[in-house]
Amino acid sequence: MKNWLRLLVLTTATGCLALGCGPADGGAGGTGGKSGGSGGSGSGGSGSGGSASGGSTGTGGSASGGSSSGGSTGTGGSASGGSSSGGSTGTGGSASGGSSSGGSTGTGGASGGGGAGGSMGGGAGRTTGGAGGGTAGRNGTGGGGAVGTGGSAGAPGGSSGAFNPCPATGACKILPLGDSITEGVGSSGTEAGGSYRVSLFSRAVMASKNLTFVGPQMAGPTTPVAGMTFPRQHDGWSGYRIDQISKGTNPYSKGVQAAPHIVLIHIATNDLTQGMVGTAAMRVSKLVDDLIADLPNALIVVAKIIPFQNGDANVATFNNGMAPMIQSKITAGKHVLLVDLNTGFPQSGFSDNLHPNNTGYAWMAGVWYDAIKTFLAPL
Repeated sequence: MKNWLRLLVLTTATGCLALGCGPADGGAGGTGGKSGGSGGSGSGGSGSGGSASGGSTGTGGSASGGSSSGGSTGTGGSASGGSSSGGSTGTGGSASGGSSSGGSTGTGGASGGGGAGGSMGGGAGRTTGGAGGGTAGRNGTGGGGAVGTGGSAGAPGGSSGAFNPCPATGACKILPLGDSITEGVGSSGTEAGGSYRVSLFSRAVMASKNLTFVGPQMAGPTTPVAGMTFPRQHDGWSGYRIDQISKGTNPYSKGVQAAPHIVLIHIATNDLTQGMVGTAAMRVSKLVDDLIADLPNALIVVAKIIPFQNGDANVATFNNGMAPMIQSKITAGKHVLLVDLNTGFPQSGFSDNLHPNNTGYAWMAGVWYDAIKTFLAPL
């Protein structure tokens, strides 16, 4: 009788070793691989519909595969596109979360810790979220490979579209607004009367960008520039101060009626030469506020003005006073840019004590172009 009992016990123990007494609880529908008595590895079946089969388990260990939105993981396996294959026992799985597009969030898959022969749970499961990436899962705990915890959700990917005042196709309408410097006094030769507008137009054409000028005035080349007809319109007025191009004046109303996409403002030289220094920055700020209200979809680009002979102190007072006023509008989310047409202006760029020559106007055009080029549609 004792011999029969010994034989029965031996047979039962042998069956457990061969078949594996510790059942594996898989994900949604895969089957766990067979494990050896010492916690050998098994390969899990692929899951369907976004679930993954559990990896192999050691004796007495159980593991369940975590799932992620956009991809599920098996215990110990890696997940991609919704199916997974189980890895070796005792190794934490890695999971790839669903990719994010336009702000959606990928959720990192949970990682299970496979148990090998009743040992502690496997290593940490790596989780990659959507655009932002999830954090790593924790190690499995307990004997026999208890289930590890899932990774955290990835950060949202993408962002809302950036502001662009220009149309996606066709020419972006530019209103050059200002005094004689905008009108083009000092430019000469084939660029006579063209101000910075000639070089600005040429730069855009050479870069296959599409722009045109609008405004009630006409000046500049009548011959092609960079192989194309030069748009001669502008809103520059020789001798004018800030108040003479502000709301309620003909230059202002005609400029607004042209419905520009971008307004380029260089103004205040005549104010400063006439001793109207203290309030100049405030008056430009008011001009900008009015343009924002009347052209809510336009971009207003304001310049720190160029230097002029014997005017360094007044120019510095104006430029330094205006900068924080414009910056406050930018901070408030208004469609305004501030460009520096003062720092670095070439010494060889003057035609007289106030006005640029062709070299100076070309330099100004480079600064203007750098400020607006990303908004321009292709030719």
